[in-house]
Amino acid sequence: MRLYLNRNCFSLKLSLILFIYLLLVMFDIFVQITSYSYVSAHLFRSLIYRATYQIF
Repeated sequence: MRLYLNRNCFSLKLSLILFIYLLLVMFDIFVQITSYSYVSAHLFRSLIYRATYQIF
């Protein structure tokens, strides 16, 4: 039972990481289309990375 829970938690974290990276890629495309400033994109990316480090 415990092993199953751990595996389930791991798959949940993995899917969360994949979802966050998908968001990053979509944001990169959005920035390229709308040509936002590089600084705001960098701040957004560092914010997401910090959030993922706090989660895991």
